[in-house]
Amino acid sequence: MEQEKPINVELNEVQSKLGKAMGYLRETDYVILKIAEALATGKDVSQLVSDYSLVLAKREEYRKSIDSLREEEALIMEGLE
Repeated sequence: MEQEKPINVELNEVQSKLGKAMGYLRETDYVILKIAEALATGKDVSQLVSDYSLVLAKREEYRKSIDSLREEEALIMEGLE
């Protein structure tokens, strides 16, 4: 039988993962800004979307992960009350 981790350790792990995921989004915001600027100035963005397709896909994965981690964090926090 696997021993449960203390709640504070679990919370720290979740918050660490959240920080890493949010950090990746911050580090790659420039991609979104480049695409938005191109759209705003009426330029074709298909090449940019193609060039950054891996980054865009990874950002989507991280956003889903962040949503899941926030839910997990909320459940842990409820257990602390």
